[in-house]
Amino acid sequence: METWSVDQVCGWLVEKNLGELVHRFQEEEVSGAALLALNDRMVQQLVKKIGHQAVLMDLIKKYKQKSQELKSPGETAPVMQAEDEQCSSPASGGEQTPSFDPADNLDNGLIDHRVLKQRRNVRHILARNKALQWTKSYVLPEFPYDVKCMLAERKCPDHSTRIRIIEFLQADMTKYLQGSLYPTTQQYNDVVNALLQAHPFLDEDGCGFEEAVCLDSEVDEHINWFQQEYVKTEKDWREIDKRMSQTLEIRRKLIGGRTPVKDILKMFPFLQCPYQLFREFQLLTRTDIYKKTRHILESYSENILTSLSLVDNPINIALQEKMKHHTDEDTLKHMKMTATCLLLPDAFGEDSRLFVVVNDKVQVSTPVLEVKNPFNMDVCEFSLYLEKERLTKMDDCITALAALIASFHVFGIECPRRLSQTLNFLETLIFDAHSPYSPSMKEKEKEVGFQHPVT
Repeated sequence: METWSVDQVCGWLVEKNLGELVHRFQEEEVSGAALLALNDRMVQQLVKKIGHQAVLMDLIKKYKQKSQELKSPGETAPVMQAEDEQCSSPASGGEQTPSFDPADNLDNGLIDHRVLKQRRNVRHILARNKALQWTKSYVLPEFPYDVKCMLAERKCPDHSTRIRIIEFLQADMTKYLQGSLYPTTQQYNDVVNALLQAHPFLDEDGCGFEEAVCLDSEVDEHINWFQQEYVKTEKDWREIDKRMSQTLEIRRKLIGGRTPVKDILKMFPFLQCPYQLFREFQLLTRTDIYKKTRHILESYSENILTSLSLVDNPINIALQEKMKHHTDEDTLKHMKMTATCLLLPDAFGEDSRLFVVVNDKVQVSTPVLEVKNPFNMDVCEFSLYLEKERLTKMDDCITALAALIASFHVFGIECPRRLSQTLNFLETLIFDAHSPYSPSMKEKEKEVGFQHPVT
């Protein structure tokens, strides 16, 4: 494979049902040697779809494993020599077979000069990479000019600059990591120590490097497994639960360190599933968010829909009109709970666009629900959006509202100020205590006529 041209690599992609990647591989001129040198980060930049990333890395990994199972060059040379001697011995009838020596085949016109040159280049690359052995005396790379200026002025880096520094260090370390995306704990500590010794002010509170997160090879293995399992039709949910529990601590450190949500979801894609979102919430708070949300909607729908501030609301009017055409109690109950999800911010005089968007485009980056055809039970659709991207789709208002509340906690997102009383009301009921969003919660409940259910 290391001798393949770009066209041969593209032919191999088509053969492996990865034909969609051909154009991108042609653009980047990925030859066989480059293909084998790809690491996880390069694949993520080269290939957009997680499913294709997983398949491609698996194919490369299997090829390398198969190559390692073969004998090393030092062991195969004598075997080849013995075979040559046997082939040319009198016992073989003196028949000549093609030589294993490329130079001999070159003289016979069997191997092209370009192939030999490519092989020499590959051997040179492999020898150079092999010489890059990890040492504890790690030397920092040359940072970009603007980063160097910031470090020289001892300025506290903002989030984007921190990410650039980390990515620059990680790119430098790929020379030593033998295809893996993450360093070992020892390598990570060596790099962090080198950075903080060169620039001690980065160790101060607020600079973002004092609580840096280490992703070792074990976590790397879990992340790769999540990405491959996520694209499967039949998923091993028991193993998923187990691994999500094992990686909870590192995930919380990443989220606490303000790692972008899209990166968290790429590493832990199952957080896009409502079930795992609820399970993560329960691991963090020991609270069944779905059960609590169902109780809230069932207990408070009537109060919310009959409060004075909502009687003339267009959504309430539409609900009353739709309810005239149904008599089934379950359907009517479901429609009322759906309306409650849509109207809850209005009951507190807050911005409903930060909470739910009905038949319109999502405009905010914080968690928000999108609802289509809310009172048509056959085609009603709920979706949870985060950073203007759809996170997951749901079938009912209870799951949707529970997912919305859980996402603020799971992803460590601050509540929008113009939605504080709404979320405070929900969290007060969920945790049976007052949350810190609003000190005047009881007064607001009285104002809109809410009655706490009697146990």
